[in-house]
Amino acid sequence: MKYNYKCSKCRKQFSETKGTIFENSAIPLQKWFVAIWLFTSHKKGYASTQLAKDLGITQKSAWFMLQRIRYAMETKTFEKGGDKLDGIVQVDETYVGGDISKMNFKSRARFKGKDVKGTSQKTPVVGMITKDEVRTIKMDKVTKKALKEVMKKEINDGAIVVTDSFKGYKWAIDHFKKHESVSHGTGEYVNIRGYHTNSIEGFWSIFKRGVYGIYHHVSKKHLNKYLDEFEYRYNNRHSSEFIRFENFMSRCNVRLTYEGLISA
Repeated sequence: MKYNYKCSKCRKQFSETKGTIFENSAIPLQKWFVAIWLFTSHKKGYASTQLAKDLGITQKSAWFMLQRIRYAMETKTFEKGGDKLDGIVQVDETYVGGDISKMNFKSRARFKGKDVKGTSQKTPVVGMITKDEVRTIKMDKVTKKALKEVMKKEINDGAIVVTDSFKGYKWAIDHFKKHESVSHGTGEYVNIRGYHTNSIEGFWSIFKRGVYGIYHHVSKKHLNKYLDEFEYRYNNRHSSEFIRFENFMSRCNVRLTYEGLISA
């Protein structure tokens, strides 16, 4: 990277990319711009193996580029609005990870004694969605206490909260303006008053198709980056590819080193 400026105090040289995701990258900015355009345009994600082929770089470099882009989203360079969600807010939890029964022998041994079809080896994630915005939060456990803490922090007290019939949501009727539930166990997907959780479940469908079809595996360590990637595209789904690209370019003022990425 060519250095064009020198600090008047410390006399060290620096370039226009200092303090951005492009800092100290040997990859030309033109290739970075192509990567950002492709990454923000593909609805179900964009694999580093494909980016490596498209740009003529190594898969390792492509993966690091995409992780830097995700990091800009994860560190809230793209603010999620700051305000609490209001109106009708659908809430649902999901679990990300593979079934033990489908793992190879070495991986399966780590989960010996656990339910092979259950969620013990998976990572729980809670999602909240309105007509304009989706937010996701990686959880350690999905309990009444954990759900209450997250939902009270992210959702306005005057909102109408819609969930499934999971007992961990029952407290919501005493805190929010209204709590509606849908009993999926009885085959109900829209309750008698017209409320449903189809929007948040639709988002989970897009996310999981991306994970299983494009990325194949997402580690718990980096799960937040992938969640924020899909959040960003979903929340900007009505914008053109050019607007999404321009939006990103105006806010990519964070830096992630490779050491910081692998040690996080």
